Amino acid sequence: MKKNKLFLAIALAIGSTTALADDDKINYSISAKMWNNQLQNTGDIKSESANTPIYSLTAKKGDYFVVASFLVPTTYTRGTTYTNRRDADLALGWSLNPNISLLAGHKVINAPRTSSGTRHDETVHFNYIGANGFTSISESQFLYGTVTRSIKGKETSDGVTASVKLTTYEFGYGYVLNQFTQLSAGYRIQKIGVTGGSGAQIPGLLFGASFNVN
Repeated sequence: MKKNKLFLAIALAIGSTTALADDDKINYSISAKMWNNQLQNTGDIKSESANTPIYSLTAKKGDYFVVASFLVPTTYTRGTTYTNRRDADLALGWSLNPNISLLAGHKVINAPRTSSGTRHDETVHFNYIGANGFTSISESQFLYGTVTRSIKGKETSDGVTASVKLTTYEFGYGYVLNQFTQLSAGYRIQKIGVTGGSGAQIPGLLFGASFNVN
C-alpha cells in the first residue's frame, strides 16, 4: 500500500495518472513552481531575469485527469521595452501506461509590451498536445519530463493576426517527502515562432512543490 501511495504521489506531481484499486475516487493536487527565466526575441538582447510563479490544479479519476494552470503576471525588462505576460490553460489527459500520460489543451497568453512609451497589445490563443513521463530511481526519487506542442495558434498584435507555434520542454528531478508532498527541480524552455515575424525563446531553471489534498 505504501508503494502505491508513493507512486500516486509521483504521478500527480507531474500531472500524470495511474490506475489504482479505487478508480471511483477523485484525487486532487495543487502545484506551485518558481521559474527563473529570461525572454529573448530573435536578434534582440535578453531580458533581465524574472521570477515567475506558476500554479496548477489537477483532478484525477482512474486513468483520466484535468489540469488547470496559471502563470502569474510577470514583467520582462529589455532596455526601454517592458513585456507583461500572464498565461492560463486547461488540459485534459489520459494515462497511456503507469509512467506516461498524454494530454490536449488550450492556452491563452496575454503579453502587452511597452516600447519607448508606446503600448502594443498582444494576445495568443492556441490548442496544444503533449506528453508527461517519469521514471523512479528509488522509492522516493524520480526523474520526469514534459513536452507540449501547439497544433493551431493565432497571435493578435495591434489588430494584426498571424499564425504562431509554441513548444515547451521541461525535465528535472523530484523527491517524494511523503504521500502528500513532493519537491522538484528542473529546467524549462519555451520556443515561440511567429509566421512572418520574429520568434522568441524563454529558458530557465524552476523549483516547485506539489501537494496531494486527499
